[in-house]
This record gives sequence, C-alpha cells and structure tokens, in this order.
Amino acid sequence: KGGSIAKFFRNEMPKQEWQFLNAFSEGKRYTIAFLKSNRSCMITIDEGSLSTKVTIKVGPTSSGG
Repeated sequence: KGGSIAKFFRNEMPKQEWQFLNAFSEGKRYTIAFLKSNRSCMITIDEGSLSTKVTIKVGPTSSGG
C-alpha cells in the first residue's frame, strides 16, 4: 500500500517540476523529499493495519526567506 503510494509521488511530483532529493523507509513509514525553486516538500506515508495516512508539508527553503 504505502510503497505504491510512495511510487506514485516519485513518478508524479517531477511532472510538476519538483526535483527528487531523497527517500527513506523505516518499517511501514516512507518519507520522500522534493525541492522546487525556493520551496521544499516532505511527504510522509504511514501504513496502518486498516488505513494509510499521507502527510504533505511544503515550506520555504532557507534561501527562500
């Protein structure tokens, strides 16, 4: 579940001009980071037994003010 959602973001975010930075997985938690001009995006996917939670955080980079 979470792996397929992570794959979706890895494929779709670059289409919106987000540059892939890195990805981590720990158990059933996946974290993916992207960069776009002066913004960064962190996507966290937490798999539960009955549901999956996706958290998306977007903010300015240190050079972005």
